[in-house]
Amino acid sequence: MKNMRTDFIFDSLKNRHNQLVELTAQCPEDKRSLVPEGFKNNIHWHIGHVLTVTDFHVFGLSEFELNKKLPATYQDFFAYGTKPGAMLKALK
Repeated sequence: MKNMRTDFIFDSLKNRHNQLVELTAQCPEDKRSLVPEGFKNNIHWHIGHVLTVTDFHVFGLSEFELNKKLPATYQDFFAYGTKPGAMLKALK
């Protein structure tokens, strides 16, 4: 059953996702797949990670589990401990 608290949470989530899209747009597309020296991941991986972890915590651990939006394979590519290389290998 939806209530004001649920609406607030999902509105906040939508706002944060919109901010993520806006921030991503500020990074040139050709730079998003680069892994900076001293780092393990790139911008593409971080975006996937934020979406995957949010999907898991908001939908996977709640009564809204049936509303999960992302493919199950995203856990393999973007969960804690993963790296961009796993996704790139799967895409080849």
